[in-house]
Amino acid sequence: MTIEEALVDAAAAVKSARDVLEQKELALRDILPPCSGLDDPLSLTSEDAADFIYTAKNALDDAEATLNDLIKAANARRLSRDKDEEVK
Repeated sequence: MTIEEALVDAAAAVKSARDVLEQKELALRDILPPCSGLDDPLSLTSEDAADFIYTAKNALDDAEATLNDLIKAANARRLSRDKDEEVK
């Protein structure tokens, strides 16, 4: 597996995970009123879980953007190397 392939696979996995989390976040936000622990009504709620998922989605967005930048750099490096080989 080349570097480019590994980066593309990782980016696809990150995007897939983000898409699944987005669906789960929306489902949790649809729980009204937000459910909470039975022992402590002031404990964490389903809305808190949705907020945590939202934060995770933002981290995955950052990871995907970084991977896409790395893919572009790897492709540019490969194209540059290909051009150098053509000149020889």
